[in-house]
Amino acid sequence: MTAADPAIDPHDEMTWVSLVRHAETVWNREGRMQGDRDSPLTLRGLAQAQALAAAFEADPPSHIYSSDQGRALLTAQAVAERCGLAVLADRRLRERHYGDLQGLTWHELRGRHPDLHARFHSRDPDFVPPGGESTRAFQARVMPALEAIASAHRGERILIVTHGGVVGLVYRQVLSMPLDAPRDYRLDNASINRFRWAQGQWQLQVWGDTGHLETLQGRDDLV
Repeated sequence: MTAADPAIDPHDEMTWVSLVRHAETVWNREGRMQGDRDSPLTLRGLAQAQALAAAFEADPPSHIYSSDQGRALLTAQAVAERCGLAVLADRRLRERHYGDLQGLTWHELRGRHPDLHARFHSRDPDFVPPGGESTRAFQARVMPALEAIASAHRGERILIVTHGGVVGLVYRQVLSMPLDAPRDYRLDNASINRFRWAQGQWQLQVWGDTGHLETLQGRDDLV
């Protein structure tokens, strides 16, 4: 998926940003909310990380940033090793903190906490799960961090390995989608999403590229 070019001054040095969701984890496979907690990469996830590394090896970024959570760091490190780069970990790039909801499947959440399940699915951007953070607070943490990183690397190509919620915030900003609007996009593990950043604007170039993962399809040994 691509988006039309916005009115960006061509003389302004752009930052080319590849935003990648981490590779598949055990909790991804089980349908559990991870948030600020972690779970190991599956065998498929490890293979996805290596496929991602191969995709970037031919055209490496100048810098690699990552959330400091294990699932993102392991994914980023696979690329870094292949490209001969270091990973710059940034806590601000963590997934939204879901508090007491973390570790639960949707079925478990609905059965144990029907009131919280209803509040969560109301998409109220100011709803704070017990012990967690609201979508609005999440946005206020993530977007300035991404813009600061992009501003520091004008004219360069950078890779940021992070989480689905983080990548989704940028998508929403590009398309002017309100925080409470239903999600209308798919975001696969280890997918590549390419953006340009200049003059305080994000521009979507490519969404959901999974071409590098095609050789993993149908691999029953990757569980």
